Amino acid sequence: MTKVFRNCLGLASAEKPVIIFLDALDQLSDTENGRQLHWLPTDLPQHVKIIVSSLPELKDQLSKTKIIELPILPRKETKIILDTWFNSIERTLTQGQLDCILNTKSSRLPIYLKLVFEQAKTWTSYQEDYELLDSVEDSITDYVCRLEKKHVTGLVKYVICYMLSGRYAGLAENEILDILVSDKEFWGIFLDHSHKEHREELMNADRMPLAAWSRLYLDLEPFLTERDAGGVPIITFFHRQFNETLRDYYSLDQKD
Repeated sequence: MTKVFRNCLGLASAEKPVIIFLDALDQLSDTENGRQLHWLPTDLPQHVKIIVSSLPELKDQLSKTKIIELPILPRKETKIILDTWFNSIERTLTQGQLDCILNTKSSRLPIYLKLVFEQAKTWTSYQEDYELLDSVEDSITDYVCRLEKKHVTGLVKYVICYMLSGRYAGLAENEILDILVSDKEFWGIFLDHSHKEHREELMNADRMPLAAWSRLYLDLEPFLTERDAGGVPIITFFHRQFNETLRDYYSLDQKD
């Protein structure tokens, strides 16, 4: 594939230049040494530009490039982003709520801002107890804790653990639904917490109700993305920090 990629770059011309944007190289999988960046050419053909972004950990692999270090978001831009997001859902914040977000030390980090937005869009204008956690890790954990209280017992934990245990830290939707039913421990918990009038129906269908899955998927969707894994679209978290934080939260890396 590396050879094909280089050949494609060679097709660029003055009439048809090629400009490629690659975001978050640090989130590439270690499979096939993707994070080593051997596939990324250092000498480009004429009329080709490649612009990438990454955390500083890949700085050595990008040493033959022009590196521009991006500062944290200025307060003014942070407010513009928040205003844009809230306008898109036809909501606004009170001045006190806006100040609460902007004065949080992590508010200049895009991922933190996204987490806060998903929480703040449920606030009411008369609400005053809008306390926020300071770090990205704590905000991710808090978000998942709130989902655990909202959904059927065990559903959030099992779905996230299944996803993170997949080869590419993700699974196809049909795989998630099949595993939920085949996992006798979870399926027993789910049936026990189902309304008794529907329990027999669920047992006979032997399928996860789409309504229960859809509600959880919609709550997780702001932080999910779809990636290709061998020609199969899988659902994964859009940012590596979710994987790392939630693996720790659910103790997935602990050995017996």
